[in-house]
Amino acid sequence: MAISVKNSASNTVEVSINHWGTDGDTKPFKMAPGASDSWNRNDLRGFVMYVQLGGSATPYYVLSTSNIVIYDDKVTDSGQTLLPANKRFG
Repeated sequence: MAISVKNSASNTVEVSINHWGTDGDTKPFKMAPGASDSWNRNDLRGFVMYVQLGGSATPYYVLSTSNIVIYDDKVTDSGQTLLPANKRFG
């Protein structure tokens, strides 16, 4: 399984995704506008993805099957807007 990420924002973003175990890189990865990439992740617990756009880094909870698109004003997973992991309660 893989987490797919596409940068549809107007600027370069940095993305990092944690892992459980020793496989996979967790360092921030720069993505130019229009770029796509994927992270191989296999775990039912899910993962924390950090997106740095501009001056702030925001955490999101994602699954190993997530299809992420990053926009200037939101992040979506399979078309659904994601709330930041640190703002999951009203």
